[in-house]
Amino acid sequence: IYEDAVFFFYSAVLTDLEPDTEYMYKVGQNVLSDVQYFKTAGNTEFSFAWISDFHAYDPIPNRLKSAMNMLKTLDEYNNGFDFVFSTGDEIAWGGSYSHWQDLFEQHYHKNYMWASTIGNHDYMDKTNTKNCNDFFRSVYANPTNGYEGEEGVCYYFTYSNVLFITMNNETQTSASEVEKAQDWFEEVVTKNPAQYIIVSQHYQWFNGASGSFNNSTGYGRWKELFDKYNVDLA
Repeated sequence: IYEDAVFFFYSAVLTDLEPDTEYMYKVGQNVLSDVQYFKTAGNTEFSFAWISDFHAYDPIPNRLKSAMNMLKTLDEYNNGFDFVFSTGDEIAWGGSYSHWQDLFEQHYHKNYMWASTIGNHDYMDKTNTKNCNDFFRSVYANPTNGYEGEEGVCYYFTYSNVLFITMNNETQTSASEVEKAQDWFEEVVTKNPAQYIIVSQHYQWFNGASGSFNNSTGYGRWKELFDKYNVDLA
């Protein structure tokens, strides 16, 4: 597969929305998209579907089909959910625009709020050489409340009584970068009190290889801060 594609990025900020309300909208200027939906927070009880690592790839459509079937199963089992929380590797490689377009055309992407965490595959191009945040940042209009260089990639949001924080393990490759991420995490949790805290990153928190569970990029790196601030779910 070869693509010479330009990524187009447009976004809009909506204000004065009502809580616990479903909104419908269209995107476009002269030609409008199909109707799409999202629901605002507000109810003290809510549910979300968690999904990860389906590596959407146009030439092998069953990857994405299987992921959407899984969401359909969760939807039917739980009698609905409020949004989708994805923890990375949605795309085989982020540099191919068509993979993102295919994902965004799916029913569960059009009809639900979709909160994503960047994965290593979303971060790279086909050859795994031009690796950067730009692909992920260009297709999602996430909150730009991350720290410097990670705006729209690392972000947080409060949904009812839960604070969600997403991290980017692809750029935490040095002690100084880890310190930046941890300082930002502390600032977010101290300035945004919530009943529950959920933190995501793409890589596993625990690693069972060779009998070791103390993953240096996961539990080993974050356990002290998570315990200090009583993180409920990672």
